[in-house]
Amino acid sequence: MKLININRLSDSELKYMAEQEGIEDADSLDRTELIENLEEIYGGDASELDVDKKFVKTLIAKETETDALPGVRPLPDKFNDNEIQTILQDPAWAYVIWHISHATKEKILRNENVKIILRVIALKENNKKEESYQVEVGIDDTTWNIEFPWKGRNYEITLNAEIDGVLTTLATSPIETIPNVYVEDHPEILRNPETYKVLSSSLITNGGEYLAVDEVKQILSGNLT
Repeated sequence: MKLININRLSDSELKYMAEQEGIEDADSLDRTELIENLEEIYGGDASELDVDKKFVKTLIAKETETDALPGVRPLPDKFNDNEIQTILQDPAWAYVIWHISHATKEKILRNENVKIILRVIALKENNKKEESYQVEVGIDDTTWNIEFPWKGRNYEITLNAEIDGVLTTLATSPIETIPNVYVEDHPEILRNPETYKVLSSSLITNGGEYLAVDEVKQILSGNLT
């Protein structure tokens, strides 16, 4: 059921509804006459009409809840903001996606010396900055693969604009926690045949090949002699 508050409709919307209902000379009627004619058609008080016609698809009363149409997503709570997010691919890499608002881009593009910088920051206890590195990306880029080189740390990534050597932070990602890899800290367990079978069973494909993970290759090549 769709409810339309007829009193909130514009004159042009009322005229359009009247024309769709076959009311004669609808274009020449004033607002009061249009409402009266529509009330006669819909019966009595038409302050809120229960109708389901193609011409009312954009006239839903604000307070009425309706199901979203297929393929239609609701607007976010906020928009036109700068934002950066990370999606972990494995303990060493993250897929980073960001958005720079139109207003910010307009300001940035005025300067020919602008650079867009991703700064990867490793955090220690209490999330104090400890180590970092940065990557320059293109002004029109929106995604990047980022390495987390130090295990057992928390990370955040800042999206920055650098103009004439001055770095301005546009957005900061949520903090990601990268755990220590136990086998890297205890390579001796791989020398034991029994523990090796258990640990390596999930790292081998059906064809008997090791998974293409650099950390696994490094550990196995250095400790299985």
